[in-house]
Amino acid sequence: MNIIIVGCGKVGSTLAEQLTNEGHDITVIDTSEEAIKRVTSQCDVMGVCGNGVVHRVQQEAGIGYADMFIAMTGSDELNLLCCLIAKKATQCKTIARAMATPDPTAERVVKGEGKANAKALKELDGVYGVIQEGGAGAPIPEPGQNPVMNYVGVYSNEYST
Repeated sequence: MNIIIVGCGKVGSTLAEQLTNEGHDITVIDTSEEAIKRVTSQCDVMGVCGNGVVHRVQQEAGIGYADMFIAMTGSDELNLLCCLIAKKATQCKTIARAMATPDPTAERVVKGEGKANAKALKELDGVYGVIQEGGAGAPIPEPGQNPVMNYVGVYSNEYST
C-alpha cells in the first residue's frame, strides 16, 4: 500500500519504520528538514519537507495515489485538519492521532462530542487515541498492540483481496 505519514517525531518515525518493514511504500511529511533526513536515512521512505495541512504539500507527497493517510504530529487539531483535507482531495483511508489532554475542549474533540467536531470526525476513517498513564514519554506499543498497525493490517488485507 502507498501510505503517507505526517509527523516524523518518535511515534511517526517508528510507525514509518514498522510499515516499511511490512513492505508498504511510505512517504513522510514534516516541517523539519532534519527530521526528514533522520527518518529517510533510517529506513527506505520518501520524504517531503512542508506543512501537511497544505494541499500542495500533500500532492507532492502523492496524495492522489495514496491508499492511506496518517497524521501523527503532536497536535490533535493539526492531525484532524490534515486528514480532513486529505479526505476531501481523495478517497484514501485516514487516521488522525489524538492525544489525551486535560483540556476539556480537546477531550470533546477526541470524543467527537462537539457538533462541528462530530461532523469532522465522521468524515475520517479512524482516530487513534493515545491515552496513556505515562503521557507523551510513555513507550510506544509493540506492533501487535499498536491500534494504528492493527488498523493498517486490517485495511491492507481488505485492499489486497
